[in-house]
Amino acid sequence: MEAEGDHYRVQGEVVERMVARTDFANEEAVAYLQERLEKLGVSDRLRAAGARPGDDVVIGDMEFEFW
Repeated sequence: MEAEGDHYRVQGEVVERMVARTDFANEEAVAYLQERLEKLGVSDRLRAAGARPGDDVVIGDMEFEFW
């Protein structure tokens, strides 16, 4: 996890695969992804790296707004 210019990049085979398999048109799928990322400690690590709600986060090919 690292800051890259105006966003934070999260790398790792597991999280990148989870994001790649998520149907972002399905709200339940997105909520499930958020739960999984929380359980893996991704949100805590982003906060520790300085991320604030509204910051951009990139995982794989997807860009999100940090919640």
